[in-house]
Amino acid sequence: MKLLFPVLGLLFCFGVSCGASAQVQWRLSDALGTDRGQAPGGKTSGWVLKVEPRPQGERRILLQDGVVQSEKLVDLDRAGRVVRIRDLRGGLPVWEVTYDAEAGQPTTETAFEDGHPTEVATLEFRQRVLYRRTVKDADGTLLYVDTLERWPDGVLRRLERDGPEGSLAESAWSYSPGGSLARAWMVDEQTKAEGGHRETVYTPGKTEETLGSSTATLVTRVTERLESGGSRETTTDPTAQKVQKRLFDAQGRLVQEVTAVKDVVTQTRRWLFDEKGRVVEASTESAGPRELWTYAYQDNTSVARLTRGGTLVREEVTQDGEKVSVSLFDRGSLFLEETWTGGKKTKETYYQKGAAVRERTP
Repeated sequence: MKLLFPVLGLLFCFGVSCGASAQVQWRLSDALGTDRGQAPGGKTSGWVLKVEPRPQGERRILLQDGVVQSEKLVDLDRAGRVVRIRDLRGGLPVWEVTYDAEAGQPTTETAFEDGHPTEVATLEFRQRVLYRRTVKDADGTLLYVDTLERWPDGVLRRLERDGPEGSLAESAWSYSPGGSLARAWMVDEQTKAEGGHRETVYTPGKTEETLGSSTATLVTRVTERLESGGSRETTTDPTAQKVQKRLFDAQGRLVQEVTAVKDVVTQTRRWLFDEKGRVVEASTESAGPRELWTYAYQDNTSVARLTRGGTLVREEVTQDGEKVSVSLFDRGSLFLEETWTGGKKTKETYYQKGAAVRERTP
């Protein structure tokens, strides 16, 4: 069962203009596929939408620097109003929304897996505001009903999810006088069964999450924004007396992770990246010898080497994202080389004193 459909902030028409053009258009966009207007001078770099006319509709292809990210088929009625939007991945549908063209608002949402429908949600509105979603499986069996409550200004206040046998989950939100999210409270099916809940408090530059029961705090996670543009995340498990601190750079990449138990550091992991955002070093320091993975890249080939305590242990060669060989070393000397083809190991070659002594086909 999918727990999260996009019930927050439904975008009618998903940025689609209610009318089709007879020519291919290039539109500025973002990672969400929002239509941000005509692309100047035929711009095709960055995030852009390629809008192609089709019978009674249009095809919207989202690209990032020329690479296709998603595709949407938009169906229009004779008046040019949206009646259906179907989201495709690899040519197969993953999501579909149908619309009441007269009212200009969605009526059903359908989720797909492997091209087949799995869940269908019927949407109900009051004064053009969504207040209920009834979700059934592909055979029409009821899965759950979401009921939404809102603050007087229309902002979502509470969501209750009920299944055929009763309550499944609840969520609630409160906001600051300025309108920003201040606190969120949630209990899903699993935590509800365990008598727990999750609560998140938002303050400028800081987020505090707590997983608790009716009597105790189970886990806390504090995320803080740093002046460098990165962030620091601290997760504390009071019962296990375990603290994990994770450091992220300005691009959101994990660069350091330190784990301590009973105030004693048990493991430190670090990552380094090149100018293209690729990992070039990944190290682990714990009770044993320091382990270091190093990565070298050339054209379509990458070579990863693992050293333990400064001694070479393993080497992996990858071409076009597919593993082609693995070499294993004993005290720095090669003793086994694996050949890989099409994702499968096809040959093993054993070495002694630098010379091949035996081959084996798995």
